[in-house]
Amino acid sequence: MPLNTNWRDLGLTPTFYVSEKDGNDANAGTKALPKKTVPNDAGNHQLRSGLYVTPIFIIGNANQGYFGDGYVIIDGQSLLNPVLNNNVFVVVENINLKNFISPINNTTPTGGFVLNNVIIDGGDVYLANANSNNLITHLSGILRLKSIPTQSDQLVFLSRSTIISTFVCNENFDIKNTVFSSSANITVPLSGQNGNGLFQNCAFENVKQINSINFIDYTLNGDSDTIGNTYGDSERFSGTITIGLVSIAFIDCFWSANLGFNDELIQDYTLRDSPRSILWNEGNIIGAYDIGIRFLPSNAGFDPSNGATYVGVNRNTVDEKFELTASPSGVVTSSLNPVFALNFGELVTLDNALLWFGLVPPLEVVQLTKYDGVAPNPTVRLDYEINIYDESEPNGANNPANFIGWKRMEVNMPVEVDAGNLGNANQDALLDDIGAAIVNRFALRFTIREDGN
Repeated sequence: MPLNTNWRDLGLTPTFYVSEKDGNDANAGTKALPKKTVPNDAGNHQLRSGLYVTPIFIIGNANQGYFGDGYVIIDGQSLLNPVLNNNVFVVVENINLKNFISPINNTTPTGGFVLNNVIIDGGDVYLANANSNNLITHLSGILRLKSIPTQSDQLVFLSRSTIISTFVCNENFDIKNTVFSSSANITVPLSGQNGNGLFQNCAFENVKQINSINFIDYTLNGDSDTIGNTYGDSERFSGTITIGLVSIAFIDCFWSANLGFNDELIQDYTLRDSPRSILWNEGNIIGAYDIGIRFLPSNAGFDPSNGATYVGVNRNTVDEKFELTASPSGVVTSSLNPVFALNFGELVTLDNALLWFGLVPPLEVVQLTKYDGVAPNPTVRLDYEINIYDESEPNGANNPANFIGWKRMEVNMPVEVDAGNLGNANQDALLDDIGAAIVNRFALRFTIREDGN
C-alpha cells in the first residue's frame, strides 16, 4: 500500500508532512513524499511517530502548528526565541517534549502558545503570554514551566495536569484540575510584584513545597492554624494565603498523604483502581490520567505454567520486571489459554492508550522496525502485538481458536483496528479510517531490545 495512506486524519490541512523514519528533506513534504526533519516554515506540520532530534524554529510573524500523528518525541532541542506578533499563535499538540530548553517570549497583547496533550519531560520550558489565550492542557511527567516575571498581566492556565517537578509562576496564575506530587515545588515571587494566583479543584501531596515550605504548613487567612492541622487528609477546603505581595486563592482543593497513583517510582501516574484513587470521583478526574489497569509479570497471564513463553527474557515476579537475559533481544508472549488470558474483567473500549512503563531506556527497547520500502515490512511505528479474544466465542467456550490473530499496535497509542482488521502500527492500516477495539480477554507479544534498533 502506498506510503500516503499511512497518515491519520487529524482534521486539519497540513502544510508539511514529516516522517523521521522514512522521510527525506529533499521531498516536498506531501503525504506520499514527507520530509525527514521539521521544516522552518509557517503553517501546520503533521509529524508521524518517531524520535526527532532536530530543532523547531518558531516564526514570530506567522501562525504555526505542530501535530503528532502517533507517539512523537522531540528530544533535547531548543526553540528559537521569538517575539510573536499580534494575533499570532503557535500550537503544539500530541507531542512529547523531552529534555527541552525553550525560551519563548511574547510581549504582545494578543497571540500566544497553545499546548494540547503535550508531555514535558525534563528541561526548562518558558511559556509567556500577555492574556489568557495561553491555554496549556494535559501536561505531565517531569514538568518545569516558567513564565516571564516582568509582565504584570500574565495568566497561565493549566487543565488536568500532573506536575512532579518545578513550576515557577508569574504573579498571576490560574491552575485547575491539577495534581502536585510530593516531589514538585511551586515558586511564586516574594517581592516587587503584586498579583493573584488561583488553584481550583487541585490536589497536593502533603509534603508538596511552595517556596520551599511544606504546603500543609501554610495557614489560610482567617484560620487559626495551619492547613495540615485544620483540614484532614482528603478534606476539601477553600481560602487564601499571602506570600510576599502575591495573594493565592484555593477553591475546592485538598491534600493527601496518598493520592493513589499506580507507581510513582517508574513515573506511572495512572490512577489506582483498587482501592480507587481519590483523584477519581465518579469520572471527574484530577490530573492527567484516568484509572490504569496494570498487567504485571505476576499476572496469571504471564505465568509459564499457564502457557506464557519467554525467549531471552526472565520473568521477575518479586520486583515485577521483565529482564532481558539474551543479546540483542528477547520476546515475551502471554498466555493464549482463554482461562488464564490477560483480561479487564469486562468488555472495554480501548480508546485510551495502552501505556508501557518501567522500560529502560523508556519505549525504545520495544520492537522498532523502520520502513525501508521493501516488502514485506509490516510496520513503520514503534510497536507491540495484541491478540484479542472474540467474546462471542464462535468456536465454543474457552477455545483458543477464538483468538482473532496477532495485530500490531503502536506503543502508547489506543488499541485500534481499521476496516480491514489491521492494527494501527501495520504499514497497510488505513489510519484515516480506524477505530478503537473492544476487548476483554487478550494476549500480548512484545520484543525487548538492548538498544531499540
